[in-house]
Amino acid sequence: VVVMDHQNLDHVLAEGAPPSRTTLLRAFDPDLAEPRESPHESPRESPRQTHDRLARHQRGEVPGPYYGGDDGFNTVYTMVHRSCERMLEQLANRTRAYE
Repeated sequence: VVVMDHQNLDHVLAEGAPPSRTTLLRAFDPDLAEPRESPHESPRESPRQTHDRLARHQRGEVPGPYYGGDDGFNTVYTMVHRSCERMLEQLANRTRAYE
């Protein structure tokens, strides 16, 4: 499950999305630093701990474009496009690994 911000993250986790398969879109953004510790779920992790772990490892949210002035939509489009490209590259690499 890929979400845009921490509010979306809270909602999907509350609805039962598997924490180990939930991430923020900008976790794929190459402009953000890579996490230093593992972002993977602990077996006994509460939903709050999952949220906190993901927040530490995936700092970037996709902001609302309405708050970015005249360039808000272009800025958000660039973030989403860049993140989607990286996500697709990673999916393609995983797919090739299973061939």
